[in-house]
Amino acid sequence: MSSLHKGHRERLRKKAIRNGLESLAPHEVLEILLFNAIPRRDTNPIAHELLNKYNGNLAKVFEADMEELKKVDGVGDNAAFLIHMIPQFARIFKTGQWEKKVSLGTHEELGEFAIDMCLGLTEENFYVICLDSNRKLKAYDVLEKGTANEVNIYIRKIAEYAVREKAVNIVLVHNHPNGSPLPSVNDKRLTKEIIRSLSVFGLNVIDHIVVGGRNYYSMDAMGDID
Repeated sequence: MSSLHKGHRERLRKKAIRNGLESLAPHEVLEILLFNAIPRRDTNPIAHELLNKYNGNLAKVFEADMEELKKVDGVGDNAAFLIHMIPQFARIFKTGQWEKKVSLGTHEELGEFAIDMCLGLTEENFYVICLDSNRKLKAYDVLEKGTANEVNIYIRKIAEYAVREKAVNIVLVHNHPNGSPLPSVNDKRLTKEIIRSLSVFGLNVIDHIVVGGRNYYSMDAMGDID
């Protein structure tokens, strides 16, 4: 790596440390990320080409499929993997801020937590949140991963997970990758079926949160849960 590139990297690092990533242009943020995966090449043109490929949208770069990323000259397995992992790092960070036993007693608290759980997802996932009798967080997990449009939900799997975690109250969560949190007719029908089936096990479903981008829809708040 030339001294010119090395000097550029050091200047960018110092700028980020001093002023935060917010002070950088989108291509500079990508450059810093790529420093770690491409140690001996000028990452500036690679960053620009990645942004051009996704219309200047940095979030779309992070959400892109690894094979699509590797079509950009200079992006190999390591760089594609690192870029692709950014939304997952963000989800782990955001949900990690919600410590166990935190109260999720309101629709707003449940909605905020659900949004953090679904951060950066590009396909529809289905989660179960387990709460105690005081609606404090016990555990949560993704039980099904679907395509960009649908997810299969297995009631037995939900019941087994909730019983294993000794849940008293259950919240269902799934995301709509298209950005709209409005539930479909099938979402509402399936929710009622799950509630009815889980009641046999003494499990109480108190809400189903649908996430679209940074918005959510609470079926309980909107009167969709009897």
